[in-house]
Amino acid sequence: MANEKAIKEIKLVLEKVNEAYIENEPSEIYSFMRKFFTEEEDSLIIGSTFKEWKRGRDEARKIILDHWKDKGNWSFNHEDAQINVHGEIAWVSMTGDFRVQISSVFLEDMLSLQIKSAIDDKKLSSEEKMWKIIQNASFYLRENKKGDEYFYPFRFTGVLIKKNSKWLFHQMHFSVPNLSGTFPAVRIFD
Repeated sequence: MANEKAIKEIKLVLEKVNEAYIENEPSEIYSFMRKFFTEEEDSLIIGSTFKEWKRGRDEARKIILDHWKDKGNWSFNHEDAQINVHGEIAWVSMTGDFRVQISSVFLEDMLSLQIKSAIDDKKLSSEEKMWKIIQNASFYLRENKKGDEYFYPFRFTGVLIKKNSKWLFHQMHFSVPNLSGTFPAVRIFD
């Protein structure tokens, strides 16, 4: 019975987080963080890119704010969330999607900037510059023909702790599956 009550409370938290993401209101970020995040310095949010590891509420806020500044629409499938509770700790798993309109003109401009950046990067060898240009141009050529609407499904996991009768996120992790049907975006060689 206690778990059923906790699961109901957590479902409400997930619903409110989803609503905040849909509203996408950067001016509400501090209120959002107070309502849904612990204050512990060891709290953690991991974004979907390699270097997005942020510890503490202030650092975590930066990732959420970046999400809200995106011009697309975020949506969590919170109704289908998997929720497990053990005492004052819970973990959740769910999916979601991010949809955004990106014009071909914007993509062309971005490609031009990426090519210029690769050419100007003194740290890259000539071969690395060529590979970077080929990779970016391939993305442009593949994606530009599909239209202006982009759909990015994501996975979300989180750990919540109960503090003062409130469920708060202590950890969040966003991940994006490789949907390109090609090699992984990142490969590591020894």
